[in-house]
Amino acid sequence: MGRRGLSLALLTAGLAFASLFVGRFGIEPSLVLRIIAHPGTKVGPWTYSQWSVVWLIRVPRTIMVVLAGMALATAGASFQAVFRNPLVAPSLLGVTQGAALGASVAILFASPSGSVVQLFAFSFGLLAVAISYFISRVRGTPGTLTLVLAGVAVSMFMSSMVGVMKFLAASGSEERISSLVFWLMGGFYRVYWGSLRLPAPIIIVSVTAVMLLRWRLNVLSMGKEEAESLGVDYGKSIGLVVVLATLMTAATVSVAGIISWIGLVIPHIARMLVGTDNRLVLPYSLAIGSSIMLVSDMIARVATTAEIPVGIITSFIGFPFFAHLLRRRRLGWA
Repeated sequence: MGRRGLSLALLTAGLAFASLFVGRFGIEPSLVLRIIAHPGTKVGPWTYSQWSVVWLIRVPRTIMVVLAGMALATAGASFQAVFRNPLVAPSLLGVTQGAALGASVAILFASPSGSVVQLFAFSFGLLAVAISYFISRVRGTPGTLTLVLAGVAVSMFMSSMVGVMKFLAASGSEERISSLVFWLMGGFYRVYWGSLRLPAPIIIVSVTAVMLLRWRLNVLSMGKEEAESLGVDYGKSIGLVVVLATLMTAATVSVAGIISWIGLVIPHIARMLVGTDNRLVLPYSLAIGSSIMLVSDMIARVATTAEIPVGIITSFIGFPFFAHLLRRRRLGWA
């Protein structure tokens, strides 16, 4: 990746480390360093509350923020390559809105606890993509355009159902209403070590698999005839990439809620830096996505007395940048 790639990796690592010092609970930086150096010592020159803030809140939160950034950016770059469309985002096939519906059902009718919401959101996200796939097979083997259109339709339906859930929430308890609203706006304030059990392995395995397949994305982005002429099974390869990108997106959304723009904008930033070669675009997207997500999360923690949902921060960052890209007409592959 060269010097630029190394600099980006160091930036990401530095931001992750810096995020351990950021929060509404004030702890001296020197004390944070000592707590990090002694993870098993719950009480020392520091109180148990200070140890808990660092090791039970900030550390797992930082890990999840990094994983979420890399997952959404990698999924977005993968979808844009296989569907040959620079306007594609990880939510393309309905996974985001499906997860939102699952979380809404869990919060309103089951339990607002993190593990239950996670499981429902993850399951409904996968279900939405499965429905998109089966709808696209009505006329036989689905093409990419048919699959995209099916995904748009399923997303609209799931979004309508989320609207129904919001309507039903109006007559529920205040706790469930606030939980639903904040979940839909996206954020990491719910993250603790237990929150990582489901998404972390899925994201790590899926991202690693896509990285190993990134050379094939160059072939798939040429189209079906060119890919098959080079000996690549076009249908199976696209199916594998879609499954992996869906898994990492669903795992992220199940914990963080809806966080927009990252999967759409970050791959374009990577292409501005390294061109259209997916062997470079994907790792650069991974690092940039994690970095921007870390910055957004730190802003969300300290910008006001009450934590701002990260989804709002990423929207503020993403919109002007995307508008700039549109003005410069830098959304194509060339």
